[in-house]
Formats: sequence, C-alpha cells, structure tokens
Amino acid sequence: MNVQKNPSIISQRNSDGDIVLYNPETGDIHITNEIGYLIFILCECYTLDEIATHIHVLTGEDMQKIIGDMYTFIEDLTSHGYLLEIGDP
Repeated sequence: MNVQKNPSIISQRNSDGDIVLYNPETGDIHITNEIGYLIFILCECYTLDEIATHIHVLTGEDMQKIIGDMYTFIEDLTSHGYLLEIGDP
C-alpha cells in the first residue's frame, strides 16, 4: 500500500499535546499522538517498512506489533480521507 497525505488536511497540536487532523472536505476530525502523526507525515517520503523500523528504534516496541498497528492506523486514515492511496512508484 502506497499512500500520501491529503493536501487539504490541516493539523494542529491541542493543549493536551495531541495532534488534531482536520479534513475540511468532510468536516471530520481525528486526534492522534506523536507516533500517529509521525506515520502521517513520513508516509510520503518513506516506505511503510522504513517507518516501522524508525518507530521500533524510537520505542523499542515489537516490530510485528508496530506493523500491525501501523497498517490498522493507515487503513483508518485512508478510509476517512486523511491519506490517499497512490499507485506503485
């Protein structure tokens, strides 16, 4: 799966330190943490495997758990229009 950020998405940090993603096309709001936002911004420049490896280095989490959670997160963002699927490079 290759994805890119929807260029319409607006992001802002809230007072709790979470990141709010706003989709003006749908009016939807998604609140995520630092790791979720990292995935969101890196998906255009890096493969999902590279992002998972980076998260593993940062957190020490199990790679299989990271990959599973990351794919679930990306599918959710894609289904709500925050990320757009693109063709293979």
